[in-house]
Amino acid sequence: MALIENQQMFCMKCEKNVLSKREGTNHTFHLIATVVTGGLWALVWLFRSFKYGGWRCPSCGTKDLINPLK
Repeated sequence: MALIENQQMFCMKCEKNVLSKREGTNHTFHLIATVVTGGLWALVWLFRSFKYGGWRCPSCGTKDLINPLK
């Protein structure tokens, strides 16, 4: 149960602004699973909280993106 996060970024390879995407963590699901399993699921939750893969350009797939808001 993954969430998709979107953010406007600038792709260095395409040289244009794109709506980049990455997989997020469904914290509500993980909280419920942690309570039901008596805390054991917290290890899975911790592992899934890391943003593996990160932001990618939907056009070319590169990770060479700049966040214009920072």
